[in-house]
Amino acid sequence: DTVFLAMRGWHVLAIDRHLRDVVRVKNFAQRLGVVERVTATRHNLGQDTASDMNILPEKSFSLIIVVRFFSRDLVSLMLSAVRPGGFVFYEYFAREDHGNERNTLQVGELLAILKSHSAFAEFLVIEAGTMSVTADERICDFVLARRG
Repeated sequence: DTVFLAMRGWHVLAIDRHLRDVVRVKNFAQRLGVVERVTATRHNLGQDTASDMNILPEKSFSLIIVVRFFSRDLVSLMLSAVRPGGFVFYEYFAREDHGNERNTLQVGELLAILKSHSAFAEFLVIEAGTMSVTADERICDFVLARRG
């Protein structure tokens, strides 16, 4: 996603807690000639609120994409980092039966959680739903919304 957007002219900040993934993004951007548009940084969101706020300042981003990462504690921070007219895209694992699987939400729960945050009142949902996106056909909920 990072390099795809950079190849289309976006300046991208990629955040991952794994150094190997940060290095992979930087190397891929270098190979494709877009390294000047990519900032890839190792950071474990949710561990230090002050540094999270520094890395995601309020109303600073035109687009925030959150894929396969979810922390209820960070939803407000992520939403507040989107500038007016900007977009947020969330995708996270969901299960219809919810079972005992850790780190999954019930189908439809992602949108409900976003709507429960006061910051989301400024957003218009463009599309929300459920899809199979992984090789093993695990189900993910997604939400695409624009800040007014």
